[in-house]
Amino acid sequence: MRISKFHILSFALGLAISLPAAAQSPADNPSSTSAPAQATPAPSSSAQPSAPATTNQNSAQAQANQDNPLNLSDEQKAKLRPIIADENQQMEALRNDNSMTQEQKIDKANQIRAQASPKIKAILTSEQLQKLAEMQQEREQQQQQDNQQSAPNTSQPPQK
Repeated sequence: MRISKFHILSFALGLAISLPAAAQSPADNPSSTSAPAQATPAPSSSAQPSAPATTNQNSAQAQANQDNPLNLSDEQKAKLRPIIADENQQMEALRNDNSMTQEQKIDKANQIRAQASPKIKAILTSEQLQKLAEMQQEREQQQQQDNQQSAPNTSQPPQK
């Protein structure tokens, strides 16, 4: 489905751009307002001194990879922000437009995504594009599974 691919692209990039602050420690970003669940708890005075220092580094790296699955550089994020912001603004205006039918809105949303997609893809590396394609495929498979589970199965009679 064409809508899903573009929606996933926007979602993945928006997520990658909007969440880098969560990967920063509070000492690095004193104005950070990340949720406590995302922050790494400070070791207490009863913490084991023999625990390796790399444990916190590994968990921080895992959090950063989760928040930035495409491993976008700061420069890429800066270039993508206005593109994603413009796309989101146009989509919000479209959602609030009551003069269009649902079909017209879908067509317009596809146009908006089609305009943003080449701009976004031009900023990504070939590895990032490949990772994005994998993420889109996984998301589509998940949506298909969700749709199959939520749709009533009328093709088979109920089992006794």
